[in-house]
Amino acid sequence: RGLHLSYKETVESATRGALKGGICAIFDMPNTKPPVVDRKSLKKKKKELKRSFVDYGVVFGVNSNNHNEVEYVENDIVAYKVFMPKNDDFFIKKCEIPNFLKEINKKVFFHAEDDEFFSKNCKEEELLKYHNCIRNVNAEISAVRFLLSLRDPKIHVAHITYPHEGGVTYEVTPHHLLLSLSNTKDSKYKVNPPIREEEVRKKLFSMFLDGKITTFASDHAPHAEYEKRGSY
Repeated sequence: RGLHLSYKETVESATRGALKGGICAIFDMPNTKPPVVDRKSLKKKKKELKRSFVDYGVVFGVNSNNHNEVEYVENDIVAYKVFMPKNDDFFIKKCEIPNFLKEINKKVFFHAEDDEFFSKNCKEEELLKYHNCIRNVNAEISAVRFLLSLRDPKIHVAHITYPHEGGVTYEVTPHHLLLSLSNTKDSKYKVNPPIREEEVRKKLFSMFLDGKITTFASDHAPHAEYEKRGSY
């Protein structure tokens, strides 16, 4: 986090914790305040990361208004990040993605959810089941199918929750791999994309065991404790 979100976590606390866990390098994601979406914010983030206890790379956020920044930042970052669901800081239309991929030479990490499939008719009483109903697995399936249709080796799909076909690289998180709705209940387990049903988790775990997922990632996104205790 860092910058204006340092009350959640600082560069020092994050990287000191990584080092104690045996992790010697991190990728810093752009969803901070200010978001890393232009040269000015990138410069601030890189200056802050000089206090890191481990090696690091910066991931640059993409939106519909900052394509002109690409040629100026590519040598200073390790990858780009695209959030496919609507997001004030990072949203890019699906129709813009093919042209963007042609403009760049580095990997693009995709948060793959198609919000056209988000449900507005969920009636589940348990918070996590309600969240899983809204941001249901069909939203992820639709987004990944679109990305697969582009056949671009630069595509990397972050934090999948469901087993997909090959053609791009994937990553999985410990919480999606090991937790399910059968063993999680309260708001501290609310994440995007959501924790899924046990039968979906087992299929994802089988995909991981088969070696079809190339990256095991933390998707580290800290919040203050009082934020995690809030209502939906």
